[in-house]
Amino acid sequence: MSKPIPSAAQLRKDCSASYQAALAGAKRQIKGGIFQSRGKWIRVIANGDSVLDNGECEFKGTQKQLDEIVAKYKDLPGLEGIYIEGGVNWSNNLIDFYEGDYEPWVTEWAVNILVKE
Repeated sequence: MSKPIPSAAQLRKDCSASYQAALAGAKRQIKGGIFQSRGKWIRVIANGDSVLDNGECEFKGTQKQLDEIVAKYKDLPGLEGIYIEGGVNWSNNLIDFYEGDYEPWVTEWAVNILVKE
C-alpha cells in the first residue's frame, strides 16, 4: 500500500522547503563561502538499486511530468520508491566555483513522490 501521490504544486512547495532547510543547516555548519543548489532530480529505486542514473531526469515541476513518471514506474517490479532529491555545493568564493574548486553535496534533501510500504 502506498500513500496518495502529492500534486506537482505540492511537490514544488515541499522541494523548496526541504532545500531551504538543507541550506540553512549547511550555513550553520559552514561559516561563509558560496552555496549553490544542485537542482531537483527524480530518483526511482527498485530492488535496492537506482533505476535512473544520478542527473538523468530533472524534476521540471509540471503535473504532466509527474503523471508520466508515476505511470511509467508505479508498477515496476521491486519498486521501493520514487522521490525528488537535491543537494547543495559549497566553495570559498565564486571564482573557485567557476574553476571547479568546490565541495559537492555538502548537504542533501529528498521529497517522496511514491513510497511502497
